[in-house]
Amino acid sequence: MGLFLNIVIVKGRGIFPVKKYLRLIAESSNNFGIEPGECIIRPASKGTLVQLNSPYGYKELASALSVQSKGEVLLCYIYDDDFWGYHLYNNGEEAGCFCPIPDYFGDMDEEEALSMSAGDAEILSCIFDVPVERISNYFCRWTDLVSEEKAYPEDKYGYEACQMADFIKALGFTFPKAEDKQAADTEVLNGTTPGSIQENNINIQETPFYLEVIEFLPTFASAKMPSGIDTRESSDAPASTFITSEAASPSSPHFVTMSKNSPFISRVVGLQSNLFSFAYKLTSDHDRASDLVQDT
Repeated sequence: MGLFLNIVIVKGRGIFPVKKYLRLIAESSNNFGIEPGECIIRPASKGTLVQLNSPYGYKELASALSVQSKGEVLLCYIYDDDFWGYHLYNNGEEAGCFCPIPDYFGDMDEEEALSMSAGDAEILSCIFDVPVERISNYFCRWTDLVSEEKAYPEDKYGYEACQMADFIKALGFTFPKAEDKQAADTEVLNGTTPGSIQENNINIQETPFYLEVIEFLPTFASAKMPSGIDTRESSDAPASTFITSEAASPSSPHFVTMSKNSPFISRVVGLQSNLFSFAYKLTSDHDRASDLVQDT
């Protein structure tokens, strides 16, 4: 049996929301055999690429990811080392496909076969912001499983299954390698990725919980307090009392008392716990996770 490979490109979403989508699907009853920890994830400026661990139910999984991301997901696949193709989804609905050998599984209507082998160069050009001329040569009907002729001079492969790597590169993504999973985990832990995490997540439209935590934490640290709040304790006030700096003066401080059981304190404790959980997801080392929390 030859190579079966499935790669999805989630347009306009960074690594953190994509990991969340995979986890939600994996936890559902119909999880298509997906195991997020076994997938190779590669972020880029245009979105995030995921090499799936499961060769089964890949079309349904890509559709589900498109529903989660509320946008475009491109599934690229290699079938039995014989050919490559793709399926394009938009919010769960198939919006296009390509197969260079449409009659691979048997005879079919010629008009449908021509449509499947024509591809969607103009649509993909708009989605991934690449010239039509840069990708249109990939879409043609094959007369043989392997041809040394290349779609573009800079390509590595001819018209064969591995041509998918050249196609993915033309869209602006890096084709994953076997060692990428460990490298990606290390880069995220160290706060960097190819092009930097900040750059690669520029199109994220959802705020992950860890950003909400970080946004809230400044109210608990005097160095980053929003205007009007100071965590300095008054010598005349109980330990759970804060001074509001706008109303305070050396002669007449203004106090706001908070009990240890107040919703504010409870929320801070809960967020601190969530932040540690997030840090621990990045590293299985408890001490390292604690360091990450302290750094934040």
